[in-house]
Amino acid sequence: MMALSRSLGDFVVASAGPHLESVIAGHGAGAQTLSEQRLCRVLNIDIGGGTANYALFDAGKISGTACLNVGGRLLETDSQGRVVYAHKPGQMIVDECFGPGTDARSLTGAQLAQNHVTRRMAELIVEVIDGTLSPLAQALMQTGLLPAGVTPEIITLSGGVGECYRHQPADPFCFADIGPLLATALHDHPRLREMNVQFPAQTVRATVIGAGAHTLSLSGSTIWLEGVQLPLRNLPVAIPIDETDLVSAWQQALIQLDLCPKTDAYVLALPASLPVRYAAVTDGHQRAGRFRRAFSESASPAGGGRAGLW
Repeated sequence: MMALSRSLGDFVVASAGPHLESVIAGHGAGAQTLSEQRLCRVLNIDIGGGTANYALFDAGKISGTACLNVGGRLLETDSQGRVVYAHKPGQMIVDECFGPGTDARSLTGAQLAQNHVTRRMAELIVEVIDGTLSPLAQALMQTGLLPAGVTPEIITLSGGVGECYRHQPADPFCFADIGPLLATALHDHPRLREMNVQFPAQTVRATVIGAGAHTLSLSGSTIWLEGVQLPLRNLPVAIPIDETDLVSAWQQALIQLDLCPKTDAYVLALPASLPVRYAAVTDGHQRAGRFRRAFSESASPAGGGRAGLW
């Protein structure tokens, strides 16, 4: 894919883990921009076929991510709503709703329309918002939790289920899954009704737009790096949140990008508020050196084990 990028033009190449996918979707949905413009905390939940990806922005900066294995396609149906295939997390939810050992494929459209399963799925999604997880929610978590004691002022829902939340299809099984029913259950959930839920700028295209809208090219025309062949492409940037402890902040940023500081290639960003003075830049370089020494010599910031500061 990298070779294709060089020969056919620039495009995004990303293998997104749960943290990075959450951040990308939050940017693409417009939650980051909304948070920055209103100087408030915005939580975007991107609910697709298999997962719900949470990204919490505080005044435009990412402050937390999480991923729950709940989505609209965990139970696949025919046009009448009969379950034809159950993914493992979907079967786990069915077991809790109807008793252990219940074959999800025995469920009919009428049973699904009663919303027992999707109400429980909606409850699981809300549990992650509140930070009070049931045993089932804990079993379905793919990451750690959102920051404790932090209440979002605005919630946006993106992804396919977010689109159904905004525009409810007339046929609940038009996508051969339970996504529309899950959207209805979220719309009717009493806890969500108490929250400030707003429609995002993008829903189903949030992840694609987020992946394509935040890039920087280093052509090599005006800068020079020893031992690094330019141009550099498809390098994720670790942006620190806590400016007082850059080493820890960079490490936390890499976690949110699903990157390993010892093996992956990446760029370390300096704080945007850093004064444009020699002493400040030197201090940033020294902190990058401490970050590098905190890990083995195989660490590869900016590729080839060199710390790129941008």
